[in-house]
Parts: sequence; C-alpha cells; structure tokens
Amino acid sequence: MPWKENLPMEQRVELIREWKEGENITALAEAYGVSRKTVYQWIARQTEEGTASLEARSCAPHKIPQQWDGEDAFL
Repeated sequence: MPWKENLPMEQRVELIREWKEGENITALAEAYGVSRKTVYQWIARQTEEGTASLEARSCAPHKIPQQWDGEDAFL
C-alpha cells in the first residue's frame, strides 16, 4: 500500500474543515505544527477569497527599494 501523500493545500483545507466543525484554534495549531497566527491567517484568507487562496504564497518582497536598476548610471 503506498504512502498517502499530504500536500500543504490539502492539509490547510482539512484544518479549515476541522475549525468549521468546532475544533479549538490552539489545538489545531499544535496538531498541524503551525502558530495560532498562521491558523487565523488561513481562516481569514479562506473566508475572504475562497479555498484557492490557501495555496502557498511567495514571501519575497514585491519591491526592493535599494536595488539599482541601472537607469541612473553615471559614466
């Protein structure tokens, strides 16, 4: 029997389902190995934007103000 593959998206959907069934936020955070703040973020995203919003998001900054783009080059 093959191992069941748990993808992050599936785990987040399962976490939301358990929360809707009345599970405690702290217990969910401990069970899934994340902070309570993260659980609240996922709940807010799912409530506002739907299940597709639970996909992993990039943590990279949108802009890097100190980065030089080469336009103001002085020779």
